[in-house]
Amino acid sequence: MGSFLGLNIARTGLLINQNGLNVTAKNISNANTAGYTRQRVISVPAPYNQGVQLLDIEQVREHFLDNQYRAEASSFGEWQIKADVSLAIEDVFQEPSDYGLSAAVDNFFGAVWEMSNEPESAEMRAQVRQNAVDLTDTLNYIYHKLITMQEHQNEEISVIVSSINGYAEDIKTLNEQISRYEQTGGNANELRDQRNIILDKLSELVDISTTQNLDGSVSVMIGGVYLVDKKLVNKIEASLDKPNPIEGEGMLVSVKWENGDDVYISAGKLKGYLDMRDGTGITAGDETKAMGIPYFINKINVFANSIAETVNEIHKQGYTIPNFTNGNVSTTGNLFFDSSDGEKITAKNITIAEAIKDSVFNIASSDTAVSEHNKGNSGIISKIAKLQTAMDISAGDVGSFSSYTKQIASEIALVASQSSNKLKGQSIIVQSISDRRASVSGVSIDEEMTNMIQFQHAYSAAARLMSAINENLDILINRMF
Repeated sequence: MGSFLGLNIARTGLLINQNGLNVTAKNISNANTAGYTRQRVISVPAPYNQGVQLLDIEQVREHFLDNQYRAEASSFGEWQIKADVSLAIEDVFQEPSDYGLSAAVDNFFGAVWEMSNEPESAEMRAQVRQNAVDLTDTLNYIYHKLITMQEHQNEEISVIVSSINGYAEDIKTLNEQISRYEQTGGNANELRDQRNIILDKLSELVDISTTQNLDGSVSVMIGGVYLVDKKLVNKIEASLDKPNPIEGEGMLVSVKWENGDDVYISAGKLKGYLDMRDGTGITAGDETKAMGIPYFINKINVFANSIAETVNEIHKQGYTIPNFTNGNVSTTGNLFFDSSDGEKITAKNITIAEAIKDSVFNIASSDTAVSEHNKGNSGIISKIAKLQTAMDISAGDVGSFSSYTKQIASEIALVASQSSNKLKGQSIIVQSISDRRASVSGVSIDEEMTNMIQFQHAYSAAARLMSAINENLDILINRMF
């Protein structure tokens, strides 16, 4: 009886080490497979001295590192979007350069200064008109580029919401498959790997928290509300119901649960897009997040309205040179800047007055009426020229036009720099946790080769034991007969 027991012990040794060799080979073959988790054989002594028993083939995974990685990946995704959008805003303003807003302002006032020396010159007047057109075109361009950027982010928010719902459905399906498979006593490690990959991707889009359930499923929450509860999905929606913080522009999407409740989002790419799309001003303690597209559109709207109002206030006091467009009389009370749609002047609609488009002689440079006997002067145009260096522009409380445009450029640079620095710091954190996770769950070829040698030796030893017992039994049986 003892010999037959020995055969069973040797048999279980062969089986357990064969499983070990198979798992080791699987690990080595998947060493470069993205998302693969290293596996290992768990064995225990069989009851009643029956050799060794296979308990499980488990994944070597640290859930604490998974949760830590996903939390930091959410922050990384948020700052990745904020850095990208901030750099794009910086590109739109092109500051400092020969083509940005500051250059357009300087060129306009430079031409006005030149005209103040020769107010009757058609060439000088034409240069003022052209530079004024360049200034309004620059403001129009910046506005429309920023609005297009906001529209793009609005679309990306809808795309991300769709992706989140898609990942939630995938997790639910995998939950069902894993629970069903493991209830039969099997091991769904490969399905668990697929689910972990999806959870990692989901964490880049939005901040999540996960709970491991006893049936092998996971539950996923966003802002304390279940997105996936085992085998149930609570979808989120992108609802076109949010008023745009930019006056006169179209509605934006808000992110809500199916029951209409708002989704609380604290990190992830979704948070990055929402902050940059909706940011309207500086808030204490978190200036970078608040300086989104609406903030900078408000800045250029204030500037456009201020320069138009200030220049117009002086220009309306001047007199034009008689020409065919004004009935050959010197007129006063004329605008220099106007809006293209009849509304309040903003960066969106600022343009030069139609009268000036019709004739450069409708630029009112003189503070007295111009006639055949009075050629006029440069009293008004000189006052407009002095606005370039004025430090007390009251309209819009801009201070001075030069300093205001420099302030915009400085704020843009600050946002871009802070966002990039945050992204770099977060990248280092994510990489560090990823490396630590890989050191636990990743495949080390050297370690697997060591395991393979151990299993091979153990397998050979079990085989030799079986052979020895078999030979002894053969001798014993033959002698008996």
